[in-house]
Amino acid sequence: MNVLKRIALGTAAMAFVAAPLTAASAQASHGTSQKNWAQKKQCRVIDRQQQYLIDRFDFHNKGQLNRFQQLVNRENKLNCATNVTSFDYLKRFGNFESLVAALEYTNLDDALNGPGTFTVFAPTDNAFAKLPPALVQGLLTDPAQKPALENILKYHVIAGAAVPSTTAVTLTEATMLNGEKVQIKVQNGKLFLNDSQVVIKDVKTSNGVIHVIDTVLVPTS
Repeated sequence: MNVLKRIALGTAAMAFVAAPLTAASAQASHGTSQKNWAQKKQCRVIDRQQQYLIDRFDFHNKGQLNRFQQLVNRENKLNCATNVTSFDYLKRFGNFESLVAALEYTNLDDALNGPGTFTVFAPTDNAFAKLPPALVQGLLTDPAQKPALENILKYHVIAGAAVPSTTAVTLTEATMLNGEKVQIKVQNGKLFLNDSQVVIKDVKTSNGVIHVIDTVLVPTS
């Protein structure tokens, strides 16, 4: 009987100790859930604000550029999750129609929809508009020029790593997907690749990072 009493007392004591621990764990889990919910809510708000800008975007408007960069910085600070690939992001943005068309024409869109990891330096439609129209038309329609177009597009991608701007500013050059090197420099606080300026940086995607540039990079080959 004494043995049974000791077992009962021991069981009661364990239950007494376990109860507050379970409550504390539940409280901690609840706190984490609240934090995650608040984070997701903030991320959704940023997404809506970004989309509002995208629908009206003008890359000549420095105010819009600065505002969009602030939203990207906030998104990165919150570590907002995304399931949008680099190619899908460019396609949804609406200011990269020439780049998207070129990627689809060369079937490189499949690569940028893949697992990655990629760093994409994405020229805007305004950047493509700086090129002679006949040249762009030829690259996008003449099968004989498709290898040249593919070479140009690969000169805008670093494969195997997502390189943030904080790392890029410490470099003097980088080897691109086509095997050629691009020169990197910082002037007046602005990041340049060759003569192309990065106008929006560190847009994270599910398979890498995008830096928006204002001039198409042209490889020496």
